[in-house]
Amino acid sequence: MLAGACTRAATPCAASTSCPLGQECLAARCAREGGAPVPAESRRILLRPQALAFASDEPTDGLGASVTLGSDSGSHRAIYVRFDPRWKNGKVISAFLLLEPSAGAPRGGDVGLEVWRAEKTWQGPNLPCSRQPGLAPPFARGIGRAAPALPVRIDVTELVRFFADHPERDHGFVVRASDAHDPGITLATGLDGGEPPRLDVYLSN
Repeated sequence: MLAGACTRAATPCAASTSCPLGQECLAARCAREGGAPVPAESRRILLRPQALAFASDEPTDGLGASVTLGSDSGSHRAIYVRFDPRWKNGKVISAFLLLEPSAGAPRGGDVGLEVWRAEKTWQGPNLPCSRQPGLAPPFARGIGRAAPALPVRIDVTELVRFFADHPERDHGFVVRASDAHDPGITLATGLDGGEPPRLDVYLSN
């Protein structure tokens, strides 16, 4: 069950033309034009998945090399991903979830994406509807762009700060499409080439 259904997340930008005067679009968020995304003195850690799962209400052969979100035929699909909480010894300045479009996948229009907190613990690699742990706030919004096939970068700072403050409630992220239209966006899992989802975290000590 979705907790905090009235929670809001900032609307992501697709280009600087959608930002107010004096701001530009950085990592799908409007930021001060010419400013750095993170302070130069911050410490960066780039994390690869500790656990990964695919959730669907359809029969599946298992977690494969890629997952398609936002297609008309897969509107209830989601990716669950958990990372080693190596942010525990520093203050979280910024955090970005990086998703890699799969090479050679069909290219369509932009797909709205949401990143939620998994409400309870889960085990992969496959999660039918009856075993999904549910979604909980805070959450973030992003835009998946299959053309050109560039990495999707979603600002998940508030989620990682929540995990840092409540480590007992860190059950990882849930990525799903907020709208559905074919062909959706096909993302690499890293199981057979391509980059898996990664978490880019910036800390101050």
